[in-house]
Amino acid sequence: MKRISLYVIIFGLFICFVAPVFGQQITAANPNVTPKQAVENVLLGGGVSAFNIKYNGSTALANNLQNPVKKFLYGGSVFPLSEGVLLTSTSASTVTGDPDLFSIANYGNPAGNKTPTNGVIIEFDFIPTGDTLSFSYVFTSSEYTSYTCSSFNDVFGFFISGPGISGPYSNNSKNIAIVPNSNNIPVGINTVNSGNAGFNSPSNCSQADPNWQANSIYFTTGYNSVYNMSSSPFSGYNGSTKELIAGVKVICGQVYHIKLAISNVTDTALDSGVFLKAGSFVSASTVDINVSNLTSTIMDTVLVEGCDQGQVCFSRAITDATDELVTHFQLSGTATQGLDYAQLSPGDSIVFAPGQTEICLPIIPYDDGIHEGLEQLIISAYSINACGDTLFSSGSVWFADKPQTPAPDAGPDIVVCNGEMGQLNGTVTSATNTIKWTYTGPGTIVFSPNNTSLNPQISMSTPGTYQLFLKETNDTCNLVGIDTMIVIYDEIYIQVSNDTIVCQNGTASLSASAQGYGNIDFHWNQTADLGPNQMVSPLTATGYTVYAESEKGCKSQTKTIQVDMYAPISAISSPSQTICPGDTVKIEAFPSGGIGAPYSYTWIDRNGNFVSNNNPIDVSPVETGNYSVTITDGCESSPFVSISEVIVGIIPEIKISVVDPAICQPAVFELYNETDATSLDETYWFISDGQSFMNNDNIDVKLVNAGYYDVTVKIVTHEGCTDSATVKNMLTVYPKPVADFTYYPNPVTNLDTKVHFQNGTKNGVSYEWFMDDASPNYSTDIDPEVQYPEYVVGDYYVQLIATSEHGCKDTIDGIVRIFPDVIIYAPNTFTPDGNEFNPVWNVYMDGVDINDITIEIYNRWGEQVWESHDLSIGWDGTYNHQLVKQGTYVWKIRAKNLVTDEIHEWVGHLNVLY
Repeated sequence: MKRISLYVIIFGLFICFVAPVFGQQITAANPNVTPKQAVENVLLGGGVSAFNIKYNGSTALANNLQNPVKKFLYGGSVFPLSEGVLLTSTSASTVTGDPDLFSIANYGNPAGNKTPTNGVIIEFDFIPTGDTLSFSYVFTSSEYTSYTCSSFNDVFGFFISGPGISGPYSNNSKNIAIVPNSNNIPVGINTVNSGNAGFNSPSNCSQADPNWQANSIYFTTGYNSVYNMSSSPFSGYNGSTKELIAGVKVICGQVYHIKLAISNVTDTALDSGVFLKAGSFVSASTVDINVSNLTSTIMDTVLVEGCDQGQVCFSRAITDATDELVTHFQLSGTATQGLDYAQLSPGDSIVFAPGQTEICLPIIPYDDGIHEGLEQLIISAYSINACGDTLFSSGSVWFADKPQTPAPDAGPDIVVCNGEMGQLNGTVTSATNTIKWTYTGPGTIVFSPNNTSLNPQISMSTPGTYQLFLKETNDTCNLVGIDTMIVIYDEIYIQVSNDTIVCQNGTASLSASAQGYGNIDFHWNQTADLGPNQMVSPLTATGYTVYAESEKGCKSQTKTIQVDMYAPISAISSPSQTICPGDTVKIEAFPSGGIGAPYSYTWIDRNGNFVSNNNPIDVSPVETGNYSVTITDGCESSPFVSISEVIVGIIPEIKISVVDPAICQPAVFELYNETDATSLDETYWFISDGQSFMNNDNIDVKLVNAGYYDVTVKIVTHEGCTDSATVKNMLTVYPKPVADFTYYPNPVTNLDTKVHFQNGTKNGVSYEWFMDDASPNYSTDIDPEVQYPEYVVGDYYVQLIATSEHGCKDTIDGIVRIFPDVIIYAPNTFTPDGNEFNPVWNVYMDGVDINDITIEIYNRWGEQVWESHDLSIGWDGTYNHQLVKQGTYVWKIRAKNLVTDEIHEWVGHLNVLY
């Protein structure tokens, strides 16, 4: 439908219709508008001029973008407003001090304790040109329906003040956002809802409006699907009023003030919003003209002669419908009434009865059969408002010639082969008509890109004959033309015999078969013969190709039959082998090629004598020679001869020697291999203790343990023959004595330094003692006795050399440690009076563990005045940082013997003098 409103005339011809991309979403306009632009460019309609626009009390803020003010667009059919302004409490600043919002918040609440929090207030002055003001709105909230009839809800209001208006709000303003047909009851969550209190108390709604349940006719959840598909801030709402009208009587030409306000109450959660319809803020008593096509929804402002009918509707606002209204209209444009279309009305005026808001007249174009192009009808109406101004409205419609009857051509018949795409080549009468291909046939057809394209490509699922229909439709007048064509889809499939293999000079049989349209020829690469069966005798492996061709010229895939050749017989036989005299060796042929196993074998020896038909065979020749084998298979392959050589080797006599066969432990023996090396390839030595050596003419054998050892030598000749020889007890290792000694007393102290050595050597017959600083310091006795220096603490080195009966020696080194005896020196008097003589009491000790000492000092009352665990620290005569009194004190010392770990305790006295 095309709508032309006051002061605006829009001419347009829309042949095509494109649906909005987001037809089911409410979207924010980009760019957004400032509050001032929202009033002037979006909200205002006819008969109103606005000025002094403010946002939350500020003119400056009204000229800047504000997040809670959004221009919205909607292209669907569910939500009633297609364009307008949303005022929302989301992200809004505080409006706590507004008295009118406070009054609305406490409507029906005697306690008066509900406070607005954050919200939006847009206010401005305006001058109407009519005697009424009205605009459309939808209130919505996230508090529906969980908080219906609760004790706290978001609020909004439209507060108008000016001449002739008296109300209970600031500046004697009146709230015109009221429940229809009520006594000025504000629209809110507790006054307009589903009529169900849910989990809340119905009394909260009854206090706001005793008839609150009857108001459910103004409530809906039908817009929730739109909210759910939309983005913030248009999402999250759970219920709404239906489209309501706020209206009031005004005086033409006077200045009025209106405040549009909304806010959260008590908290800032669960926001609310009010949608204001674009262009609905009007005052002029105008008659709008709407021209529409009743036949076609696609061409709203175009009527096709002989096909479409339309209507022109004159309408006025409900607030202007109290009295009778006579409206005159004029017809103009290139279309002529009575020639191009039927007469609209007997006269040039229409009469609105009281309460009547719309009158519609039919528009019926004539099919005159004359092609004269587009013709336009313009309908203009005028009326006089309360200020005496003449207001004009107009609308227009175009008349189009009836289109030519479609006569499509589906194009020539075609043949499509083997999964290929067929190309359709149709023509139509008019490119603006609707095209559609349909078909009948043995399978399905896929059209690419689709079957509404004029010349699509097609692919068929099943071979056969298809009939295709090209349908051309003029939707405007429902004119249809159909043409047909034939498509033969021929899928030719070929099957060939399996790959095969033949022997040399053999013959292979090749065959092919195919399914397709009519007689089929087979095209082979090796012959001009078109038959399905061929005989071939290749000299080498060969691939033979063939494809099939139907009567319609469709060709199959090319298939290849591979004919391979068995390779000629070949073989390898056992390589040359060397054996020792008297040994048996296995020889074998390893054939390949031909038709394969089983093969036949004929073996002969070096003298041409038959040996065997087996494979492998065992032979024991006495001299070097060749064995030959002749190999055949079960096919036409030529025989193959292979030869194996057997060499009989020679073994030399083994000879070995040792330089010194008997040595003290640890012993190193030098052995020599005296075997004829010219015939040897490998030499192995084995000692009976597990040692082994390889490929050495002479070796050094290290033996640690005393005893007798066998030596074995194994040799390998160049031909691989082996031999070995063993010499029993060839090596003798004499045992070494084990030197050892102890001494007593142990420990030795510096007050008793005589030491007795006790010899613990095994297998010894003579001894030498070396003793540092002892008297004597050398001895050959078995168990010598010596004297070390007295009073000297320290470690003294001792060495014992023992000799066995075979002259083998062993040496042991040791230490004789002289420990100090326990000695203690504790002074009995000291003078901690600050002079340089005896200022600190120190104890000297020796022979004790200095890390395990406790020194304690007590006064005569048994009170401990000092304790230490460090011999290097003495007592300075203080207790609690004060010098003790002169007198006698008791000391106690506890220490551990450095040698025996015995605990010693000493008690003594000391005198403190000043």
